[in-house]
Amino acid sequence: MKTRLKEILEERGISQRELAAECGVSEYSVSHFCSSGTHIGFPTLCKIADFLGVKLDDLRGDDDA
Repeated sequence: MKTRLKEILEERGISQRELAAECGVSEYSVSHFCSSGTHIGFPTLCKIADFLGVKLDDLRGDDDA
């Protein structure tokens, strides 16, 4: 699943390190999720969406629509 996470982080000036710390996951996990859409569990996706103030659907890539 390709995501828009990297784009959203860049738009908001939030680092992958900051997101990882806020959501309780490794920076490595965030990096892989940003670059390839590597699976992250639903609870973590919810934490990411909450922290960024977006809906889960906003994290989806265009190819998932």
